Amino acid sequence: MNTIADADRLSPRRAALVLAVLLAVGLALRSAAILPYAMGPNTYSDDNGYLTSGVTFARTGYIAYADPGLQTTAIGPGMPVLLGGLIALLGADPGGLVATHIAFSCIGLLTAIAAYLLGTLLCSRTAGLIASALCVLEPALLSVNIVFLTETPYMCLNLFAMYFLLASVREWRWSRYWAGVLCMCGAAFFKGLGLLVLIAPVALLARRGTNLRPWLLRAGAALVAFVLLFIPWWVRNGLLTGEFVPFTANRGDIQLMGSYIGFGYPEGTYEEAVLQSDREAWEQGYQDDMERRFARRGEMGKERLWQWFTENPLAFVASHLIYKPLTLTVSHLRTVDLMPDRLVSLVWWGCLALAAWGLLCPRAGGCAQRGYYAPAVYLLVATLVTAIYAPLPRYGVSHVPIWLVYSGAGLSDLGTRAMRLLKNRIG
Repeated sequence: MNTIADADRLSPRRAALVLAVLLAVGLALRSAAILPYAMGPNTYSDDNGYLTSGVTFARTGYIAYADPGLQTTAIGPGMPVLLGGLIALLGADPGGLVATHIAFSCIGLLTAIAAYLLGTLLCSRTAGLIASALCVLEPALLSVNIVFLTETPYMCLNLFAMYFLLASVREWRWSRYWAGVLCMCGAAFFKGLGLLVLIAPVALLARRGTNLRPWLLRAGAALVAFVLLFIPWWVRNGLLTGEFVPFTANRGDIQLMGSYIGFGYPEGTYEEAVLQSDREAWEQGYQDDMERRFARRGEMGKERLWQWFTENPLAFVASHLIYKPLTLTVSHLRTVDLMPDRLVSLVWWGCLALAAWGLLCPRAGGCAQRGYYAPAVYLLVATLVTAIYAPLPRYGVSHVPIWLVYSGAGLSDLGTRAMRLLKNRIG
């Protein structure tokens, strides 16, 4: 779609050229951050487990995690398949792992393309390019992109799914719709939260008052596609565990951890709870069954959350509607020390300030169009759902590109206002 800002200042060809330059700069920055490490950067935490899963899948076709000899449902199939393919192609020697890190970080650059497309759809090409530049340069995203974490491919697929689904609502095309559905399914292979992206197009449909009857058929087709894609994974998990595991079975620990964060939660410490669950595992003879141990932590977390709600409901609500969501939003994840922490924080607060302006004052930049707030509705719901668990910085990273889309709109708006003010003074 075209806006006045687009027509006056930025042609599609020039926008494509600027985008190409931004991607080249982003690749150079990410390569420069990766090359100093002999085998690529490694935090020896989850990313190390994902590396093990990739190597194991490339060599055996099995989905494991930290233990290459133990098949698991603790992770989804996305990372083993993606990293396994890259490692099979590039090798597991030091040089191959560095190349794999660079190739993996390029997925983060694809997120910048999705941010450009979404910013252009909702506002203008100028806003889209600013959003893309922020995705390329924002230090926390750069830091996440260069290590093996699910957030990089998840946020990329999630943002593309949002763009294609919103575009199909704005102007119906089956090709756009199927692109959005497939990206959504791809995101769900990394995180089950990928299905929440449907909130954005549903919000736009509700805003437009669209007749939903044609969409029932379309939704049915998407459901069939989703089931067909996930049936192999469900069958595999059923054979492995004897239970229905739709995505992963490893959220118990962060649920337990989240029951110790906020206002007025029940007495005790997370460390004491872990010791108790470990003691139970030894007493009952399942100390080597990590999935059962994490499931037990999840049960303990649910028990504590219910106790928290019944004993101190106001504190529970305030924690999950205010404290945890704000923590997820303002915190940022760093995997390597690319720059001082204070500078990283300053950059992120600046982006949030621009996003707030973009959400409150979108009109001058040509952004006051139907569907502009649909991603914001998704962002609100996704943040509240995530806040049920521990509000760790990592779990807020997936929302960063959407914030940056609104940051691009905000900066575009401020630029338009400044240009108008300057012209009025000169005139």
